[in-house]
Amino acid sequence: MSTVTKGAMRMAKLRAERLSRAVPTLDLRRKQLNREILSWEEKMSELENLHHKLSYHYEKNPHPEIDFLVSIKDRTFVVLNIAGVSISAVEKVDFDVREYSVLMTPPSFDLFVNLRKELMEANEKYAAMKKGLELLGEELSVTTQRINLFEKRLIPMYKGEIRYIKGRLEDNERATVMVAKIAQAEMLAEKGAFEMA
Repeated sequence: MSTVTKGAMRMAKLRAERLSRAVPTLDLRRKQLNREILSWEEKMSELENLHHKLSYHYEKNPHPEIDFLVSIKDRTFVVLNIAGVSISAVEKVDFDVREYSVLMTPPSFDLFVNLRKELMEANEKYAAMKKGLELLGEELSVTTQRINLFEKRLIPMYKGEIRYIKGRLEDNERATVMVAKIAQAEMLAEKGAFEMA
C-alpha cells in the first residue's frame, strides 16, 4: 500500500478513473477486431472456394509442362490499417511466362496457362490473408488481456487502495478529535482545579 495521505488517495482515484475510461474504448476495439476477423475469415473462405474450383479444373490439365512455364516474377503488396493493425495484403501478382509456340500448342493450352496464373495468385493472396488473420488474432488476444487486467485486477486494486486510505484517514481524524477532546477536558479540569485553589 502507498502512503496514507489525501494526495495518495487522489492519485489512486485518478488512476482508477483513467483505467475505467479506457475499458469501454478497449471493449469497442475488441468488438471491432472480432468483426474484422469474421470478415477476413469469410474472404478467406471465398478464396479457398475459388482455389478448389480452379484446382478442380486445373487437374484436368493435359499439359504438365505448364507448371514449369509459369512462375511468379513479382508481388505488389499494399499495407492495410485494419482496426489499428498494419497488415500486408497482396494487391497484384506479376508472372513470368516462358515463351512457347502458340502454333504448336492446342487452343486449350492458353486457357490452362491462365488457369495456372489464377491458381498461383489465389495461393499468394490466401497466404497473405492467413498471416493477416494471425496478426488480427494476436491483437485481439492482447486487447482481451488488457480488458481483463484492467477490470479484474487494476481497477479493484486501486478501489481497495482508496478504501484503505480513506479508512486510515478517517481513523486518524477521529483519533485527532479524541486527543483534542481529552486535552480540552484536561485543560478544563486543570482550570477548575486552579480556580478552586
